Amino acid sequence: MTGNYTDETIGRLDVTIYGGTESQRAELLNALRADLTGTARGREILDLMVNGPGAGAPLTPRYDVLILEGTGIGTFTYLSERFTVFDPSDLTLYYEAAPGGALCTPDRIFAHELGHLAGASDKINPMENIDLNENRIMRQRGNPFDRTRLELPEWQY
Repeated sequence: MTGNYTDETIGRLDVTIYGGTESQRAELLNALRADLTGTARGREILDLMVNGPGAGAPLTPRYDVLILEGTGIGTFTYLSERFTVFDPSDLTLYYEAAPGGALCTPDRIFAHELGHLAGASDKINPMENIDLNENRIMRQRGNPFDRTRLELPEWQY
């Protein structure tokens, strides 16, 4: 760790987390590592990120995360850049789950964002990414509280 960023290689994927505090970066890196290497679906996504969807691996298999507080727009991912802006205020939100609700964690947020990197969208079918990726990864991580609804911020409509 040097300066205001943290680098690590997960599998053959180079990961850099920028901004925030050292403890925030460590927490996010631990969640990301567990999602990518501790679950079957995470390993499939990791393989896709490293090897690409077809023949020939990307020149630089990498993933960048920027911790950006106070934006008020939540966490989001730029697919073409393999870049996620992580909003720590999302950790104060509850998601709709069966039964009741549950507090968002870095693990769940990354499970969702990794699903976007695997090609799932929230726009056409809001539950596609949640069903195919987020809930699968979280169940494999031992969290039985499946998310049952996606609440899109007003600016995304």
